[in-house]
Amino acid sequence: MDNMNIIDSTIQAVSLLNNLEDYFDTLDNELSNCDKERSDYEHLIENSRLEEINLELLYQKMQDRLKRRRKIKQDKSLAVYFINNAGKLNIKTNRELFIQGLKNTEKNLDSEYQNRILTPEIVQSLTTPEPAEEKKRGRPAKKKEGE
Repeated sequence: MDNMNIIDSTIQAVSLLNNLEDYFDTLDNELSNCDKERSDYEHLIENSRLEEINLELLYQKMQDRLKRRRKIKQDKSLAVYFINNAGKLNIKTNRELFIQGLKNTEKNLDSEYQNRILTPEIVQSLTTPEPAEEKKRGRPAKKKEGE
């Protein structure tokens, strides 16, 4: 580190911080777009008959969008922590606390979702496929007259 270029290193650090803040600025718009797309899918379901919809494709698109939305919401939470605690970056001893705070925030975001309305029974009925009827092997039995 004897030959560190202070100006270049500072420019790199400032550039990284600017990139983070630019990303933070995009999150609200990205979240809005996710919500609009989800709403479009909901209206498609609402206004279409079941046989008119490619359910597998719709499911995949909704799942992708909902995962993207979750990532944005998590990033927004990290951004709030970052912005509220950016002053800790000024002092070397506080920087580790700052990083640990970001990690703690991320850890709290990874907690498992608890349903607010759906009961375990409803979730099970929605996630467990109906068993297919077993087909009997062989020819159907002949019916006698009068049965």
